Amino acid sequence: MRFKPLQNEDNLSPNVVPMIDVLLVLIIFLVITFGFFKITTFDVTLPSGQGETQSKKENKAIRIEVDANHFKINAQEVSKTNLATALKQAAQGQKDPVIEIYADGQAPHQKIIDIMTAAKEAHIINIILMANDEKK
Repeated sequence: MRFKPLQNEDNLSPNVVPMIDVLLVLIIFLVITFGFFKITTFDVTLPSGQGETQSKKENKAIRIEVDANHFKINAQEVSKTNLATALKQAAQGQKDPVIEIYADGQAPHQKIIDIMTAAKEAHIINIILMANDEKK
């Protein structure tokens, strides 16, 4: 029996040159074909408004000052019993009224709770607690 000698194992790599030629032909074909396409566009006429713009009404915060003896809503002294009705009157005409509570260090916590309870009765949910500035 005669066996053929084994081929040289060094020559097993694929030939890359024909692949590069095919890819270059494909790239040239794609570049030429995309040159024939025309991108179609259409004009859009946007409407223009002739009416007036509505100005946004800004809510003015309801300022409540609290010290050891008094409640003041927007610089008017109010008793504890009239607190809820005074808050309703101060918030009248505002969409989302905001309460700013300015309390000094001498104000008892119960007064803050009374204001929050009155705000709940007046259906006001935006409350900001502020600290009085001692430099005034």
